[in-house]
Amino acid sequence: MSVVFTRSEQHHKDTLKAWAQALSGTAMSTFNVRVSEHVQVLTNCFHKYSEEAAPVNDIVSRFVFDVLGDVLFSKKYNLVETNGWHEYFDRRKDALPVLGPINDVTWLGHLMFLLAPFWSRVRDWFYMVDYSVQTMQQRFEDDSKGPRMDMAAYFIDEYHKLEGVYDLEKRNLHLQGTAVTAVIAGSDTTRSALIVALWSLAQYPDHAEKIRDEIRNVDLNDPVALSALPHLEGFIAETLRLLPPAMSGAPRDTGPEGLLVENILIPPDVKVTSPKYVMARLPTAFVDPNEFIPERWYSRPELIIDKRAFAPFSVGARACVGKPLAYTELRLVVANIAHDFDVAFAPYYDSQTMWLDLKDQVTAQPGDVKLIFKPRK
Repeated sequence: MSVVFTRSEQHHKDTLKAWAQALSGTAMSTFNVRVSEHVQVLTNCFHKYSEEAAPVNDIVSRFVFDVLGDVLFSKKYNLVETNGWHEYFDRRKDALPVLGPINDVTWLGHLMFLLAPFWSRVRDWFYMVDYSVQTMQQRFEDDSKGPRMDMAAYFIDEYHKLEGVYDLEKRNLHLQGTAVTAVIAGSDTTRSALIVALWSLAQYPDHAEKIRDEIRNVDLNDPVALSALPHLEGFIAETLRLLPPAMSGAPRDTGPEGLLVENILIPPDVKVTSPKYVMARLPTAFVDPNEFIPERWYSRPELIIDKRAFAPFSVGARACVGKPLAYTELRLVVANIAHDFDVAFAPYYDSQTMWLDLKDQVTAQPGDVKLIFKPRK
Protein backbone atom coordinates (compact mmCIF):
# COMPACT_ATOMS: atom_id res chain seq x y z
CA MET A 1 0.00 0.00 0.00
CA SER A 2 1.23 3.50 -0.80
CA VAL A 3 -0.05 7.02 -1.30
CA VAL A 4 -0.27 6.36 -5.04
CA PHE A 5 -2.16 3.05 -5.04
CA THR A 6 -4.28 3.23 -1.90
CA ARG A 7 -8.03 3.22 -2.43
CA SER A 8 -8.65 4.91 0.90
CA GLU A 9 -9.06 8.65 0.58
CA GLN A 10 -8.23 9.06 4.26
CA HIS A 11 -5.02 7.06 3.92
CA HIS A 12 -4.11 9.11 0.86
CA LYS A 13 -4.69 12.32 2.81
CA ASP A 14 -2.74 11.03 5.84
CA THR A 15 0.34 10.08 3.83
CA LEU A 16 0.56 12.62 1.00
CA LYS A 17 2.26 15.17 3.25
CA ALA A 18 5.50 13.16 3.47
CA TRP A 19 5.84 13.16 -0.32
CA ALA A 20 5.12 16.89 -0.46
CA GLN A 21 7.86 17.51 2.11
CA ALA A 22 10.32 15.12 0.45
CA LEU A 23 10.01 17.04 -2.82
CA SER A 24 9.41 20.53 -1.41
CA GLY A 25 11.45 23.55 -2.42
CA THR A 26 13.57 23.16 0.71
CA ALA A 27 14.38 19.52 -0.01
CA MET A 28 14.89 20.11 -3.73
CA SER A 29 17.44 22.86 -3.04
CA THR A 30 19.65 20.10 -1.60
CA PHE A 31 18.73 17.47 -4.16
CA ASN A 32 19.37 19.85 -7.07
CA VAL A 33 23.06 20.03 -6.17
CA ARG A 34 23.35 16.27 -6.06
CA VAL A 35 21.48 15.77 -9.33
CA SER A 36 23.76 18.35 -10.96
CA GLU A 37 26.78 16.33 -9.86
CA HIS A 38 25.34 13.23 -11.50
CA VAL A 39 24.67 15.22 -14.68
CA GLN A 40 28.35 16.18 -14.82
CA VAL A 41 29.27 12.50 -14.58
CA LEU A 42 26.78 11.78 -17.38
CA THR A 43 28.29 14.52 -19.53
CA ASN A 44 31.78 13.13 -18.96
CA CYS A 45 30.50 9.72 -20.00
CA PHE A 46 29.12 11.06 -23.28
CA HIS A 47 32.48 12.69 -24.04
CA LYS A 48 33.73 9.15 -24.63
CA TYR A 49 31.32 8.76 -27.55
CA SER A 50 32.49 11.49 -29.93
CA GLU A 51 33.38 8.95 -32.62
CA GLU A 52 31.24 5.93 -31.75
CA ALA A 53 27.57 5.40 -31.10
CA ALA A 54 26.45 5.75 -27.52
CA PRO A 55 23.88 3.19 -26.26
CA VAL A 56 21.62 5.90 -24.91
CA ASN A 57 18.97 3.67 -23.34
CA ASP A 58 21.52 1.78 -21.24
CA ILE A 59 23.41 4.90 -20.18
CA VAL A 60 20.22 6.71 -19.20
CA SER A 61 19.14 3.63 -17.21
CA ARG A 62 22.36 3.87 -15.23
CA PHE A 63 21.97 7.62 -14.75
CA VAL A 64 18.42 7.58 -13.36
CA PHE A 65 19.34 4.71 -11.04
CA ASP A 66 22.34 6.64 -9.76
CA VAL A 67 20.18 9.69 -9.13
CA LEU A 68 17.41 7.70 -7.51
CA GLY A 69 19.77 5.80 -5.23
CA ASP A 70 21.39 9.04 -4.09
CA VAL A 71 18.29 11.19 -3.64
CA LEU A 72 16.02 8.48 -2.27
CA PHE A 73 18.36 6.38 -0.12
CA SER A 74 21.71 8.28 0.07
CA LYS A 75 23.08 5.24 -1.73
CA LYS A 76 25.96 5.54 -4.19
CA TYR A 77 25.79 3.18 -7.16
CA ASN A 78 28.15 5.07 -9.52
CA LEU A 79 26.90 3.02 -12.47
CA VAL A 80 27.54 5.73 -15.06
CA GLU A 81 31.07 6.38 -13.87
CA THR A 82 32.02 2.69 -13.72
CA ASN A 83 29.94 1.57 -16.71
CA GLY A 84 28.32 -0.82 -14.26
CA TRP A 85 25.05 -2.67 -14.46
CA HIS A 86 22.36 -3.71 -12.01
CA GLU A 87 20.25 -6.85 -12.01
CA TYR A 88 17.21 -4.62 -11.50
CA PHE A 89 17.40 -3.46 -15.14
CA ASP A 90 17.15 -6.98 -16.55
CA ARG A 91 14.37 -7.94 -14.15
CA ARG A 92 12.41 -4.79 -15.03
CA LYS A 93 12.76 -5.50 -18.75
CA ASP A 94 11.30 -8.98 -18.28
CA ALA A 95 8.58 -8.07 -15.76
CA LEU A 96 6.97 -5.05 -17.40
CA PRO A 97 5.80 -6.76 -20.64
CA VAL A 98 3.35 -8.92 -18.70
CA LEU A 99 2.25 -6.14 -16.35
CA GLY A 100 1.54 -3.61 -19.09
CA PRO A 101 -1.53 -5.34 -20.63
CA ILE A 102 -3.15 -5.92 -17.22
CA ASN A 103 -2.26 -2.55 -15.71
CA ASP A 104 -5.93 -1.51 -15.55
CA VAL A 105 -7.17 -4.97 -14.51
CA THR A 106 -5.62 -5.16 -11.08
CA TRP A 107 -7.62 -8.20 -9.96
CA LEU A 108 -6.09 -10.22 -12.80
CA GLY A 109 -2.61 -9.25 -11.62
CA HIS A 110 -3.38 -10.37 -8.07
CA LEU A 111 -4.75 -13.67 -9.42
CA MET A 112 -1.67 -14.20 -11.57
CA PHE A 113 0.70 -13.51 -8.66
CA LEU A 114 -1.27 -15.94 -6.49
CA LEU A 115 -1.61 -18.81 -8.97
CA ALA A 116 1.63 -18.53 -10.93
CA PRO A 117 4.36 -17.37 -8.52
CA PHE A 118 6.75 -19.77 -10.26
CA TRP A 119 6.45 -17.99 -13.63
CA SER A 120 9.72 -16.20 -14.44
CA ARG A 121 7.97 -12.92 -15.26
CA VAL A 122 6.17 -12.98 -11.92
CA ARG A 123 9.44 -13.77 -10.12
CA ASP A 124 11.03 -10.80 -11.89
CA TRP A 125 8.27 -8.54 -10.57
CA PHE A 126 8.71 -9.87 -7.05
CA TYR A 127 12.45 -9.21 -7.37
CA MET A 128 11.72 -5.54 -8.15
CA VAL A 129 9.42 -5.32 -5.14
CA ASP A 130 11.88 -7.14 -2.85
CA TYR A 131 14.76 -4.94 -3.98
CA SER A 132 12.77 -1.79 -3.18
CA VAL A 133 11.59 -3.08 0.19
CA GLN A 134 15.00 -4.39 1.26
CA THR A 135 16.78 -1.19 0.27
CA MET A 136 14.29 0.85 2.28
CA GLN A 137 14.72 -1.54 5.22
CA GLN A 138 18.49 -1.08 5.09
CA ARG A 139 18.03 2.68 4.99
CA PHE A 140 15.62 2.42 7.94
CA GLU A 141 18.21 0.53 9.97
CA ASP A 142 20.94 3.01 8.99
CA ASP A 143 18.81 5.88 10.30
CA SER A 144 20.06 5.18 13.80
CA LYS A 145 23.58 6.16 12.69
CA GLY A 146 22.60 9.79 12.27
CA PRO A 147 20.37 12.03 10.14
CA ARG A 148 20.65 11.95 6.36
CA MET A 149 19.19 14.31 3.80
CA ASP A 150 17.24 12.15 1.38
CA MET A 151 13.64 11.34 0.56
CA ALA A 152 13.69 8.25 2.76
CA ALA A 153 14.27 10.47 5.80
CA TYR A 154 10.81 12.00 5.31
CA PHE A 155 9.19 8.59 4.81
CA ILE A 156 10.84 7.17 7.93
CA ASP A 157 9.79 10.22 9.92
CA GLU A 158 6.24 9.69 8.65
CA TYR A 159 6.44 6.04 9.70
CA HIS A 160 7.14 7.08 13.27
CA LYS A 161 4.45 9.79 13.27
CA LEU A 162 1.82 7.27 12.14
CA GLU A 163 2.34 5.26 15.33
CA GLY A 164 -1.01 5.28 17.09
CA VAL A 165 -2.78 6.15 13.83
CA TYR A 166 -2.13 2.79 12.14
CA ASP A 167 -1.02 -0.51 13.65
CA LEU A 168 2.50 -1.84 13.13
CA GLU A 169 1.59 -4.11 10.22
CA LYS A 170 -0.14 -1.31 8.32
CA ARG A 171 2.75 1.09 8.94
CA ASN A 172 5.23 -1.49 7.66
CA LEU A 173 3.11 -2.18 4.58
CA HIS A 174 2.84 1.54 3.92
CA LEU A 175 6.59 2.11 4.17
CA GLN A 176 7.20 -0.85 1.87
CA GLY A 177 4.62 0.40 -0.63
CA THR A 178 6.22 3.83 -0.58
CA ALA A 179 9.60 2.28 -1.39
CA VAL A 180 8.19 0.30 -4.32
CA THR A 181 6.39 3.36 -5.69
CA ALA A 182 9.45 5.59 -5.37
CA VAL A 183 11.85 3.14 -7.01
CA ILE A 184 9.72 1.83 -9.88
CA ALA A 185 7.74 4.95 -10.75
CA GLY A 186 10.58 7.30 -9.88
CA SER A 187 13.15 5.72 -12.15
CA ASP A 188 11.22 4.38 -15.12
CA THR A 189 9.21 7.47 -16.02
CA THR A 190 12.23 9.76 -15.95
CA ARG A 191 14.22 7.23 -17.95
CA SER A 192 11.66 7.37 -20.76
CA ALA A 193 11.51 11.17 -20.80
CA LEU A 194 15.30 11.55 -20.90
CA ILE A 195 15.71 9.07 -23.76
CA VAL A 196 13.15 10.97 -25.82
CA ALA A 197 14.73 14.32 -24.94
CA LEU A 198 18.18 13.19 -26.13
CA TRP A 199 16.65 11.73 -29.29
CA SER A 200 14.94 15.09 -29.87
CA LEU A 201 18.24 17.00 -29.60
CA ALA A 202 19.50 14.92 -32.55
CA GLN A 203 16.23 15.07 -34.48
CA TYR A 204 15.77 18.85 -34.11
CA PRO A 205 19.20 20.55 -34.19
CA ASP A 206 17.59 23.96 -34.78
CA HIS A 207 15.84 23.72 -31.44
CA ALA A 208 19.07 22.58 -29.78
CA GLU A 209 20.68 25.77 -31.12
CA LYS A 210 17.88 27.90 -29.68
CA ILE A 211 18.48 26.29 -26.30
CA ARG A 212 22.19 27.16 -26.57
CA ASP A 213 21.28 30.79 -27.23
CA GLU A 214 19.19 30.84 -24.05
CA ILE A 215 21.73 29.23 -21.74
CA ARG A 216 24.75 31.39 -22.64
CA ASN A 217 24.55 33.48 -19.46
CA VAL A 218 22.76 31.03 -17.20
CA ASP A 219 24.19 28.75 -14.52
CA LEU A 220 23.84 25.28 -16.05
CA ASN A 221 23.87 23.73 -12.58
CA ASP A 222 20.83 25.70 -11.40
CA PRO A 223 17.54 24.06 -12.47
CA VAL A 224 15.58 26.96 -10.97
CA ALA A 225 17.33 29.43 -13.29
CA LEU A 226 16.89 27.03 -16.20
CA SER A 227 13.16 26.84 -15.52
CA ALA A 228 12.86 30.50 -16.58
CA LEU A 229 14.10 29.78 -20.13
CA PRO A 230 11.06 29.62 -22.43
CA HIS A 231 12.49 27.56 -25.28
CA LEU A 232 14.08 25.00 -22.97
CA GLU A 233 10.76 24.65 -21.13
CA GLY A 234 8.91 24.40 -24.44
CA PHE A 235 11.35 21.75 -25.66
CA ILE A 236 10.75 19.67 -22.53
CA ALA A 237 6.99 20.17 -22.75
CA GLU A 238 6.91 18.93 -26.36
CA THR A 239 9.03 15.94 -25.36
CA LEU A 240 6.50 15.06 -22.65
CA ARG A 241 3.50 15.81 -24.85
CA LEU A 242 4.51 13.62 -27.79
CA LEU A 243 5.59 10.73 -25.57
CA PRO A 244 4.18 10.91 -22.03
CA PRO A 245 6.16 8.66 -19.66
CA ALA A 246 2.88 6.97 -18.65
CA MET A 247 1.21 6.59 -22.03
CA SER A 248 -2.12 5.09 -21.04
CA GLY A 249 -2.83 7.17 -18.00
CA ALA A 250 -4.27 6.18 -14.66
CA PRO A 251 -7.81 4.75 -14.66
CA ARG A 252 -10.61 6.37 -12.71
CA ASP A 253 -14.06 5.16 -11.70
CA THR A 254 -17.11 7.13 -12.77
CA GLY A 255 -19.09 8.76 -9.97
CA PRO A 256 -22.51 7.85 -8.57
CA GLU A 257 -24.26 9.66 -11.44
CA GLY A 258 -22.06 8.23 -14.16
CA LEU A 259 -20.27 10.31 -16.78
CA LEU A 260 -21.83 11.96 -19.84
CA VAL A 261 -19.48 12.19 -22.83
CA GLU A 262 -20.95 13.68 -26.01
CA ASN A 263 -24.46 12.43 -25.20
CA ILE A 264 -23.17 8.97 -24.28
CA LEU A 265 -23.77 8.02 -20.66
CA ILE A 266 -21.13 5.87 -19.01
CA PRO A 267 -22.84 4.18 -16.02
CA PRO A 268 -21.72 4.71 -12.41
CA ASP A 269 -18.74 2.78 -11.02
CA VAL A 270 -17.23 2.01 -14.42
CA LYS A 271 -13.47 2.21 -14.81
CA VAL A 272 -12.42 4.61 -17.57
CA THR A 273 -9.02 5.58 -18.94
CA SER A 274 -8.02 8.61 -20.99
CA PRO A 275 -4.72 7.64 -22.65
CA LYS A 276 -2.29 10.55 -22.36
CA TYR A 277 -0.55 9.58 -25.60
CA VAL A 278 -3.82 9.89 -27.54
CA MET A 279 -5.10 12.99 -25.75
CA ALA A 280 -1.90 14.93 -26.37
CA ARG A 281 -2.17 14.31 -30.11
CA LEU A 282 -5.80 15.29 -30.55
CA PRO A 283 -6.32 17.86 -33.33
CA THR A 284 -9.10 19.30 -31.17
CA ALA A 285 -6.50 20.09 -28.50
CA PHE A 286 -3.40 21.10 -30.50
CA VAL A 287 -2.80 22.59 -33.93
CA ASP A 288 -0.45 20.30 -35.89
CA PRO A 289 -0.56 17.83 -32.98
CA ASN A 290 2.08 15.49 -34.37
CA GLU A 291 4.63 18.25 -34.95
CA PHE A 292 7.41 19.13 -32.51
CA ILE A 293 6.85 22.87 -31.89
CA PRO A 294 8.28 24.12 -28.57
CA GLU A 295 7.14 27.66 -29.40
CA ARG A 296 3.53 26.66 -28.86
CA TRP A 297 4.23 26.83 -25.13
CA TYR A 298 5.42 30.45 -25.01
CA SER A 299 5.31 32.51 -28.21
CA ARG A 300 2.62 30.75 -30.26
CA PRO A 301 -0.21 30.03 -27.83
CA GLU A 302 -2.66 29.89 -30.71
CA LEU A 303 -1.28 26.39 -31.39
CA ILE A 304 -2.82 25.18 -28.12
CA ILE A 305 -6.57 24.75 -28.37
CA ASP A 306 -7.22 22.93 -25.09
CA LYS A 307 -4.34 22.80 -22.60
CA ARG A 308 -6.20 20.26 -20.48
CA ALA A 309 -5.07 17.58 -22.93
CA PHE A 310 -1.50 18.05 -21.70
CA ALA A 311 -1.15 16.09 -18.48
CA PRO A 312 2.04 14.00 -18.59
CA PHE A 313 2.10 13.82 -14.79
CA SER A 314 -1.69 13.64 -14.44
CA VAL A 315 -3.64 16.26 -12.47
CA GLY A 316 -5.37 16.70 -9.16
CA ALA A 317 -4.74 14.98 -5.85
CA ARG A 318 -3.52 11.81 -7.60
CA ALA A 319 -0.99 13.56 -9.83
CA CYS A 320 2.56 12.23 -9.98
CA VAL A 321 4.34 13.32 -6.81
CA GLY A 322 7.77 12.97 -8.43
CA LYS A 323 7.23 15.79 -10.93
CA PRO A 324 9.72 18.27 -9.31
CA LEU A 325 12.57 15.75 -9.44
CA ALA A 326 11.75 14.69 -13.00
CA TYR A 327 11.80 18.30 -14.22
CA THR A 328 15.09 18.94 -12.43
CA GLU A 329 16.72 16.01 -14.23
CA LEU A 330 15.25 17.00 -17.61
CA ARG A 331 16.31 20.64 -17.35
CA LEU A 332 19.85 19.87 -16.21
CA VAL A 333 20.46 17.07 -18.72
CA VAL A 334 19.04 18.85 -21.77
CA ALA A 335 20.79 22.13 -20.99
CA ASN A 336 24.19 20.58 -20.26
CA ILE A 337 24.12 18.16 -23.21
CA ALA A 338 23.03 20.91 -25.62
CA HIS A 339 25.81 23.13 -24.28
CA ASP A 340 28.59 20.54 -24.57
CA PHE A 341 27.65 18.58 -27.68
CA ASP A 342 26.31 18.53 -31.18
CA VAL A 343 24.11 15.46 -30.95
CA ALA A 344 23.50 13.35 -34.06
CA PHE A 345 22.18 9.94 -34.94
CA ALA A 346 24.70 7.18 -35.52
CA PRO A 347 25.33 6.71 -39.29
CA TYR A 348 23.74 3.27 -39.42
CA TYR A 349 20.86 4.10 -37.07
CA ASP A 350 17.28 4.52 -38.28
CA SER A 351 15.94 7.47 -36.29
CA GLN A 352 12.43 5.97 -36.30
CA THR A 353 13.58 2.91 -34.34
CA MET A 354 12.71 4.65 -31.09
CA TRP A 355 9.10 4.98 -32.24
CA LEU A 356 8.77 1.73 -34.17
CA ASP A 357 9.95 -0.34 -31.20
CA LEU A 358 8.13 1.74 -28.60
CA LYS A 359 6.12 -0.29 -26.08
CA ASP A 360 3.53 0.73 -23.53
CA GLN A 361 4.38 -1.39 -20.49
CA VAL A 362 3.04 0.47 -17.45
CA THR A 363 5.50 3.18 -18.45
CA ALA A 364 6.69 4.05 -21.96
CA GLN A 365 9.59 1.91 -23.16
CA PRO A 366 11.24 3.65 -26.14
CA GLY A 367 13.10 1.59 -28.71
CA ASP A 368 16.90 1.69 -28.76
CA VAL A 369 18.52 5.06 -29.44
CA LYS A 370 22.08 5.29 -30.81
CA LEU A 371 23.65 8.77 -30.83
CA ILE A 372 26.98 10.44 -31.53
CA PHE A 373 27.96 13.16 -29.03
CA LYS A 374 30.41 15.45 -30.80
CA PRO A 375 32.02 17.90 -28.34
CA ARG A 376 31.46 21.55 -29.18
CA LYS A 377 34.41 23.92 -29.18
